[in-house]
Formats: sequence, C-alpha cells, structure tokens
Amino acid sequence: LQRPEFVVFDSLGWKPNPFLLSKIRFKPPIIDQLAKEAGLEPGVLDLLKRLGITSVAAASKASSRTSSSRAVAQLASRIAARAAGTSSAQAGLLDALTQARDSGSGDGMSQKQLVDEILTFFLAGHETTAVGLTWTLHLVSQHPEVEARLHEEVDRVLAGQPPTAHDLEALLYTRQVIDEALRLYPPLWMYPRTAAREQQLGGFVVPAGAMMLIAPYLTHRMPGLWPDPERFDPDRFRPEHVAARPRHAYLPFGFGPRACIGQHFALQEMVLAVAAIAQRFSVRGPAGAGAAVAIDAESTLRPGGPMLVCLRRRARD
Repeated sequence: LQRPEFVVFDSLGWKPNPFLLSKIRFKPPIIDQLAKEAGLEPGVLDLLKRLGITSVAAASKASSRTSSSRAVAQLASRIAARAAGTSSAQAGLLDALTQARDSGSGDGMSQKQLVDEILTFFLAGHETTAVGLTWTLHLVSQHPEVEARLHEEVDRVLAGQPPTAHDLEALLYTRQVIDEALRLYPPLWMYPRTAAREQQLGGFVVPAGAMMLIAPYLTHRMPGLWPDPERFDPDRFRPEHVAARPRHAYLPFGFGPRACIGQHFALQEMVLAVAAIAQRFSVRGPAGAGAAVAIDAESTLRPGGPMLVCLRRRARD
C-alpha cells in the first residue's frame, strides 16, 4: 500500500495507507460525521480511533445537535404551511416535492420524508459544490494556460451574455476543467459501501456484508489509470480519453444505485458558476503563493486554511 490504491486500509493490520496520510490531514469531527451519516458499526469506529481519529467534544456535539434540531423544526413548519396552502412563497423545490406522487400508489411524501429530501438536497447542493468550486478556482489561478483556453471558450460561446442552461452543451472545456478539479480534489473523498457478495480485492478476500471504504482521492491518483496523476490537465477529459479509461476510474459522485442523485445538478451549477466568473474576471493566486495547499479531510475534502485568490476584472474590447 505504498502507492495510491483503491484499498484505503490494510485489512489485516488496519494500517492506514501511507500515501493517503502523506496527502491529507484527518480532522477529528470525521468520526462522528461518518457514524451519523453512514451508520458505521462500532468495529469501524474502533478502526478509525486506531488511526488517531478521535471523537469531538460532547459539548460541541450537543451544540451541533441543537442547531440541527432547530433547522429541522423550521423546515417542518414551512412544509406544513406549504401543504396547508397558507404560504405566499413562490413555487420551487419544496412545492415540487410536496406535489410529487408515487407512480404506483399515488401517495405523496410524509413530512419526515420531505424534511429528509430537502436536507439532503441542500447538503449535496451547497457544501460539496462550494468546496468543488473552491478547488477549481485555486487550480485555475495556478495555471494561466488553462485560464486562457477557458476565457476563449466563454467569450466565444456566451458572446457577452450571461451563461444559462442553454449554453451547457457548448461549454465543453469549462466542463473539462471542473472534471479535472474534481479528480484531484473530490469533495466526497471517501465513502462506505457494503459488499453484496464475497469477492477478492487487492489480494484480500472481502466477505459478503463487509463494509469497504472507497476513496476516490486515491483512485484518481493511480498512475496506471492517470499518467502523471498530480498534474492538472483538463484534456484528460476529452471524449477520446474518457472512452479509453475504465468506467470506474473516475467516481467523484460514487457509482451504481447509490451514486449521488444530485450529480447532474451539481455539475450544471458548477459549469455555469465557473463560466460566469471567467467571463468577467481573471483569477490569480496572491503574490508569492505556491501551488501546495494543506488538505483537511472532514465530511468533505476542504483546504486546510483560507484559500485566497485575486479576481481582476478583464479588459473589454
């Protein structure tokens, strides 16, 4: 396990992958987040503790639970008002979910289901997208040759108009830039999966029902799949290069039936955001700033400190 690999931990001695630890700083809150969000078993929690990932303070967890409970209560109140027809808010996501009906039974969602759907949507649509955009702008700021191609595309496609969903199919290089940023810094850097059947993986027998921790951060850096894997190169995602790679070489949103349901919305949102920024600004890192950035592994893969860039308004003809 000295090289990047899709197996995160040595399943015999529970030793952390040295490559992973050389790149990422594990943050203490991750043990609680994984336990709550992924439903990890006590044995897995014990594994994480052996890696030096300790639990957050009880007071901090209590405060977080209080804030979360308050937000859920407010959301439930809005759902009830919307269902009763007493809300004056414009139609949107909440209305669409409230009016949705099961194609078989004709039943709508319960209030708990609506709350869960809304919270999941905002978690997936806010945190991960914001982190992904942060890493994308950082990488663009370090590679002026990439930014020059980005500017050429948005100027040609948008012709001075704000980007809209109708422009998505034409913003091909913009999408490649984002895909490459998500390869190097996938916001969902690790997630659990349960083995549906016994199989051999990396020389180990994985029994049916075993939990595996999939780490896109490692898979995206395997030299056999990604030549010169640390280099930022959006051309990796030209159609002919994508077709030549194994399907699961790139999995920033997971794969299979448990893949992120919001991946298409997130990618559309990121393409439009990057295009809008590139249309108006040049992005540069602060004077003296290098390309190396500390990485913190929390529920998402975040920069280890403030990520500073300089936005300079582009000259207009």
